[in-house]
Order: sequence, then C-alpha cells, then structure tokens
Amino acid sequence: RDNGAANGVQLGSAQDGAHFVLLMQELRAALDQLGQTTGRRYLLTVAVNTTAKVVDRIDWRAAGPALDLVFM
Repeated sequence: RDNGAANGVQLGSAQDGAHFVLLMQELRAALDQLGQTTGRRYLLTVAVNTTAKVVDRIDWRAAGPALDLVFM
C-alpha cells in the first residue's frame, strides 16, 4: 500500500472505513447516554482529509446519523 508517507511508513487498511463508522456509532451512543445523565447534548464532530482515497473509504450514509458536524 502506498499512502504517500515518507520513509516507507505505511498506515491504514481496507477496513479503516468500516471501523470508523463503528467507532462513530459507538461514540454517539456513549455521548447520548452521558447526556441523559447530565442533561446536556454532546456534539460529535470529525475533520477528514478530502482526498478521494480517504473520503471514498467511509460509508457516509452509515456514519452521518452519528455525526453532528463533518469538517473537510
């Protein structure tokens, strides 16, 4: 895999997009549960690199309901 990293360091896997969606869903559930305890609404935001390689890896229809804001 080539992610453009210097010195041959390669990061990431094909499953990263699916793992990202699961993480956002789990974080949303945890924040909502905390909000029930505290009476507050917690925002879940992400900042994402806009290269096609990164953006296309994530199922945004699945992740979207968990997210309040997406910065690109």
